[in-house]
Amino acid sequence: MDYIELIGDFAKRVGLEGLVPDGEGCVYVQFDDRAVCFREVPDAASVAIYAPVGVLPPEANAQLLTLLMRANYLGRGTGGATLSQAEDGNTILLHQVIPLAALDGESFANAVE
Repeated sequence: MDYIELIGDFAKRVGLEGLVPDGEGCVYVQFDDRAVCFREVPDAASVAIYAPVGVLPPEANAQLLTLLMRANYLGRGTGGATLSQAEDGNTILLHQVIPLAALDGESFANAVE
């Protein structure tokens, strides 16, 4: 299944017909108050998922940052994804790259969930 077929199948499963990549190749889906981006990674025959998961409070301390880093350790607390700080300096992103060969509509929907 290629990227466009995958997105089409996913769209049908979640009732969002007509999902298409924007000018930068990102397909955005709104979940509650978060816009999640799906982007093809052609060189790696993969799809990348970018999801904002929270905002660092101005008073972020070592304890909170340690918790985030521990979640990243070997992907144990993130299901194999990576937590990072967005360019804005405030948003915490969850990022995962999954090979297209490992995905079908159902497994992609499960990964997004």
